[in-house]
Amino acid sequence: MKTIIISDILSKKKSIIPYGLNVAKTFETEVDVLHVIDPRMNQGEYSSFSDSQSITPGSTMTHDQIVQREKNKASKKLDQLLSSEASRLNYPLKVNTDVQENTIIDAIQAKLEKEPSALFILSLEPDEYIFQSKDEIVNTLENTGALGLLVPPEQSFRMINKVVFPVDFKSENFGAYAKIHSFIRHFNPVIIEAVGYEKNNKTSLADDGKNWLKIAKSSFVPSTVKTNILKGEKFTNALNDYIQNVQPDLLILLEHKQNFLKSIFKTNEAKVLLPQINLPVLIQFYN
Repeated sequence: MKTIIISDILSKKKSIIPYGLNVAKTFETEVDVLHVIDPRMNQGEYSSFSDSQSITPGSTMTHDQIVQREKNKASKKLDQLLSSEASRLNYPLKVNTDVQENTIIDAIQAKLEKEPSALFILSLEPDEYIFQSKDEIVNTLENTGALGLLVPPEQSFRMINKVVFPVDFKSENFGAYAKIHSFIRHFNPVIIEAVGYEKNNKTSLADDGKNWLKIAKSSFVPSTVKTNILKGEKFTNALNDYIQNVQPDLLILLEHKQNFLKSIFKTNEAKVLLPQINLPVLIQFYN
């Protein structure tokens, strides 16, 4: 597994790159810090002063000049951050910086072709440079099928001891858990709080939960797996209350492509969920 951190170096918020480096240290993996400059952006802009000797004051910058300027700016900031973080890690971590003109989806897909099991670490908050919204972040992970760890900008790294995992207990697609287990095993043993959902006064899912648990225990060895059934009129509210109560280190979301959170979430509720979350979220889509 390789750890690939999607750069948020131009964000106004604290970068999640140090968090990603600590994950890579824990996993003992090589790191790529990927920064993309979308070719569809900045197709030409007016410059009131010269950015280099080749650009005359008051001229319109060409596309190539804009891209080169953005590459230089990103590379400089990344070098500054990575050099300061290297001494703090006290670990011989191999870090590669990859600043390229590309769309984020194409760049991620190219990485996956070389490293299908790669873990991608992204900020939970859009940087308004590579990503404009949380929906765009999720859509990118869905379109590429990448295993993504979304991290709040202010989150300090800590070992994962407890996770909350919303589950459709009627599902038997345990093969989709492989990449999630490959992530969790680096922190084993952890406590996995698997939660299902039923509306008030609906048929109980207790039997489904018991059957699911039997298989899950062998799928997540040596972690401890527990099941709970949340009730309420809205699953997002019930889940948020549960998260506040148990204080997990990680939320896991596993969903079928084109069906994000529809098995136990309503579509409109799903859009509300991520903006309310303030802890790392591991997301995996499967076909």
